[in-house]
Amino acid sequence: RNMVLQFDKTFDTIKLNLEGNMMFVTHYPLNNLNRLIDLANEAESPLSHKDRGHLVCDIFHSASINLIPYSVALEAVKFLRKEEHFLPWGLAGQYFGDLASMLDASLSVCFLGYLSH
Repeated sequence: RNMVLQFDKTFDTIKLNLEGNMMFVTHYPLNNLNRLIDLANEAESPLSHKDRGHLVCDIFHSASINLIPYSVALEAVKFLRKEEHFLPWGLAGQYFGDLASMLDASLSVCFLGYLSH
């Protein structure tokens, strides 16, 4: 189902699901996804740890249904390098495990090495 919101004013960022109290799967156009990743990377990010966790889910869900390549998904979640909350890491870990299980043993070792860097 699609929803279109009309606003009279221009905003840089609009947060519709404040503190992630509801679960929505969102497929972002690449320019919007890049903007959200930039927000997640900011030192004082306006995205809460719940928001960043939902972003991880949306990114990997988009990759799983071929809306974006997995290479884009892996590049996108590099914001986790500075992540201090468990929730985004826990969610990402589930997706990383799923990816590793899709690879043969030698590629899985390479993939896990990639993740450690």
